[in-house]
Amino acid sequence: MRTPGLMLSRRALMAAATLSLLLAACGGGQGGGGDSGSTGAGAGTQRYSGASLQDAAVLSPTCSWQAVLSDKMLNVFYPDKAATYWIASVPAIPGTRVRIEGQYPRARYFSFNAYDAAQRPVDHLADYEMLALPPGGNPYADRNAAQDGRYVAFVKPEALPEQREPGTIYAAMTRLPAGQSAPVNPQIELAYRIYLGEGDVQGSAPLPRLTLETADGSRAITTLSDCNTLPFVDQLDTVNAALRDSSYPTLPLISTGGDATPDFFRFYGIPGAFADYFGSRAGQPLPANPATQDSSGGFLSNKDNAYVFAVLDRGLGDAYIVRGRAPVAARHPSEAPNGSAQLRYWSLCTNEFFSQRFVDCLYDREVAVDAEGFYTLIVTDAAHKPDWLARVPGLSWLPWGAYPDSVLIYRHMLPSAGFRQAIQNIPQGTPPSEVMGDYLPKAIYCPVTVMQAGNTAEAVFRACQEHGEGS
Repeated sequence: MRTPGLMLSRRALMAAATLSLLLAACGGGQGGGGDSGSTGAGAGTQRYSGASLQDAAVLSPTCSWQAVLSDKMLNVFYPDKAATYWIASVPAIPGTRVRIEGQYPRARYFSFNAYDAAQRPVDHLADYEMLALPPGGNPYADRNAAQDGRYVAFVKPEALPEQREPGTIYAAMTRLPAGQSAPVNPQIELAYRIYLGEGDVQGSAPLPRLTLETADGSRAITTLSDCNTLPFVDQLDTVNAALRDSSYPTLPLISTGGDATPDFFRFYGIPGAFADYFGSRAGQPLPANPATQDSSGGFLSNKDNAYVFAVLDRGLGDAYIVRGRAPVAARHPSEAPNGSAQLRYWSLCTNEFFSQRFVDCLYDREVAVDAEGFYTLIVTDAAHKPDWLARVPGLSWLPWGAYPDSVLIYRHMLPSAGFRQAIQNIPQGTPPSEVMGDYLPKAIYCPVTVMQAGNTAEAVFRACQEHGEGS
């Protein structure tokens, strides 16, 4: 199946050829007057000192952000409900770079990731690393900076140098095991992500403009035009809501099976997830192709996120409970990774294994935390949601969805250096519990009738533990 924006089309190839001719006509990028430098400003802000050339560019017939992934659009690749992703395919032409220029969105987080042919992130920039355009600062690095300033970043079809330039993504190579690299990618797949946009999913800001320019920034060649919004967004949102609110059995889907005591695994991409999960069920490790494994997760993942997951099955119970210590999330974006918070953001999502859809999610501020600093999450069908939840402090709930399996995904974003228990710090091959301690969730199958015996979140979880030990 083709994924929109991620496969080379005839139109994209024709556009690349046209852009090559335009580049030749512009002299190959040897003109003067460009400036790709930056200057420091503010608390962590880096400013761009060059000129803005977008208005001088020829408008391209190829549009920029060609596909949208969200809860209201393409619910695939195990997305987070709080996030919206825009996908662009931009040409990788020697002697050029892509200039990204936009207004800082009002959001918890935004970033740009470039991907290789295996859908793994090659390089990226997070919000606090963007170059601020004068006279403003970067509100993601400096909480005193104005929120409506502008930024610039660049994508170069080059390998990562020993000394990288500020505000630059290097997207030339397809990475292989042991540091090897494949040839230059003919097209750069670029993802723009926003989490928890304020006002709208775009964070009350226009989508950034993409301009192909000469490598030194002296000449603008073409600016990619805006894309039209797909007309069936509301219908897709209706499908998501129906699946979220449904109870099993509804869909005759294949079950993954499961373990009586669910384990959490670090996510390294779909092939690795299959190997880890089914290897644990077989009692011996299964081989996984190293080329598909990546510490950032792979599979169109975000290099600022890391994930652990557990797979649960209705054959072992139609409800389960999860408990873990809650990390401290940033109240303002500047508080992580370079501030007092442990994480910029974290979330818990229920998903379906094969379709890669999320059912529903809760992000950090939506998750109830008890007096001991722990969250306790109950997962059931919508029809069996406990009516006593509000009476017990520290309990949260998510729907299982109309599926035989439930994949619970726990995300950590942008940990601060002092948060040693972050998922990002789990070396490959190391059990997550050895690094995360109490921050690693524990999941237990548990009937709702057993859960309701407790009058605190801890007592509810303890009752489920005792029920599991006695069964």
